[in-house]
Formats: sequence, C-alpha cells, structure tokens
Amino acid sequence: NSYVGELVGSDPSSDLAVVKADLEGDSVTPIEVGNSDELVVGDWVMAIGSPYGLDQSVSTGIVSSLYRSTMLPGASGNTIYTNLIQTDAAINPGNSGGALVDDEGNLVGINSIIQSESGSSAGIGFAIPGNYANEIIAGEPVLHAYIGLSAQSVTPQNASRAGLSVTQGAYVASVTDGGPAAKAGIKEGDVIVKIDDQDIVSADGLILA
Repeated sequence: NSYVGELVGSDPSSDLAVVKADLEGDSVTPIEVGNSDELVVGDWVMAIGSPYGLDQSVSTGIVSSLYRSTMLPGASGNTIYTNLIQTDAAINPGNSGGALVDDEGNLVGINSIIQSESGSSAGIGFAIPGNYANEIIAGEPVLHAYIGLSAQSVTPQNASRAGLSVTQGAYVASVTDGGPAAKAGIKEGDVIVKIDDQDIVSADGLILA
C-alpha cells in the first residue's frame, strides 16, 4: 500500500532519513528494533530487500567487521562513508534501504552500499547502524567523529609548485577555530603524512583514518 510520509529527521553524512507514514487507520506490525551497539563480529544477520526487482528476498551471512569506513567514487566525486556494519550477506542493487536483522529478527542496520568491481555482491556489503535511526526518532542528533580541518591531497605536481619537502600526504588548507585539530596544534599549511603507524597519502585517506 502507498501512504503519505512526513520527514522526521535525517543524517546526511550517513545518507539516512527517517520518514513517518500516515497509515490512515490501517493496522501494521512494526519490526522489532535491536541495538546495533551490541553487535559483535561473527553474529548472524539477514539482509532483506528487493535485489534486481525480486521482491521480499532475504540473504544470510555474518557481521564481518564493525566501525568500517569506505570511500566510493561517484559522479560528483568521492563520497566517504564511516562507522558502517560490514557483512557478507548478499547485498545487491535493490537491497539498499532494506533491513539488516539479527538472528532474532530485530532491526540492527539499514542496508546501504556494496564494494564490488562488477556491481553485484562480492561478499562485501555495508549497512548503516540501526541506532542512527533510533537517535533520529528520539529527536537526538547523530554524532560523528570529526577532525576540524579541511585538507587537500598532496601530489608530486602540486608539491613541486608549492616547494613542499614531501610528495604525498594531506595538506591542511584550513583549521576550524576551537576544533580538535586546532587544540592538537595543527596549523594551516601543515602536511599530515602519518597517523600512528599508518601512512597518509591523500586527504581522503586522512578522513578515513
């Protein structure tokens, strides 16, 4: 059935919106909502959706990883997705927006994107944590970690023009006043080349790290 929906709230950085439907007196059975913070690697999960138009399809797998970040290219540039649930349950075009449920059928995630060379499931799928939706419904902001700076990728070409001593890294273009980067002593013009033991080769790599 089709109903009129009203936007409750959204979290653009995780590509998530919550919509409340006016059921016009109809009776529905809502899904039981779980706690995505309680997931551990190895938990059984099931992805629900309509892959390739095949309505009400399900696929099973496990939680492969938690707090996963990935970057996907798009028509308008790269988009960075953070703090995702990774699963090997088959997620294909048409699964996005569908439920990821635990072994008791409780909602723990919203199927979002896949990482695949072919565009079909390669066993690397990602879901938005279900607790993000819970926070939006409760009227709370969805909180994300942030650095508090904008950066540009260092390449051999722009490094030569700017007279930099390195040929890769993240050049700090600006720093947010009072933000974490500023409090840590990072200044405009710095080049970040490493976080702990992880080499930073680009601005996107800095954000993912």
